[in-house]
Amino acid sequence: MPRHVNGAGSTYVIIIKVRGKPLTFQIRLPPNGTVGDLKRECIRQLKRPQNRRLFIIKTIGVSCFTDLQLKSQGRILNDDSKPLMRSCVRSGGTVEVDVKCLQYGVNSMLHFLCKVNDVDAIGFVDCGCAISTISSNLAETLGLKKEIDRRFTYRVDGPSGDRVLGSLHHVKLQIGDAVFYTNFDVMESEDDVWLGLDLMYREGICVDVLAMTMAIRSCNAQVKMMTQRAAADGLNALKREQNDQDSGTSDHSECE
Repeated sequence: MPRHVNGAGSTYVIIIKVRGKPLTFQIRLPPNGTVGDLKRECIRQLKRPQNRRLFIIKTIGVSCFTDLQLKSQGRILNDDSKPLMRSCVRSGGTVEVDVKCLQYGVNSMLHFLCKVNDVDAIGFVDCGCAISTISSNLAETLGLKKEIDRRFTYRVDGPSGDRVLGSLHHVKLQIGDAVFYTNFDVMESEDDVWLGLDLMYREGICVDVLAMTMAIRSCNAQVKMMTQRAAADGLNALKREQNDQDSGTSDHSECE
């Protein structure tokens, strides 16, 4: 536990914990600073590049940071408009911040099921990425490793720092009833497909976060979006169904 700050009447010690990793810093607010002011300062700290790397945070926007729970002396600070001094947070006191929305892939709700060259996969919408990508593991599953154009390799400029191995051209992508052919960069990533701005602009893809849907205007199609966990469950169900069909076909052939 950090030592309390002496002196300045509006300085607070903040401890943010994500995945068990603590980030401790001091902030200074005006005498009438509110709980909301403190939350906004915590969001600003979390958005700093060095802190994103510390927590391996991958985000879509500020909304990923909004579910912050502040505690002081065991009390939850849930009234954003209430001044901190009236919330029993004394000068130099410690505020613990519980971050619930940064567990990437568990609470994120921008995933969808798709097919790449007729192979089932999980896609992820990344409005902050200019280029659409597929993972090197998926490229290997598709048997396309030898077809990667390796003239342009680079490392992603962001918190993940993933390496891009090259490009694949004219790859079939199916999202719901929409089918189109596109180019992908191949990235060393755990995610099968990253849907970037290039494909979203070209196909007129719009995401409605509240309705949890993705509209694809070029094909007049609409796709339901889901959490990564739900997408993984859906993918496993598709694989089991395919295995059952293959098993049934095999049994039928033996009977003949």
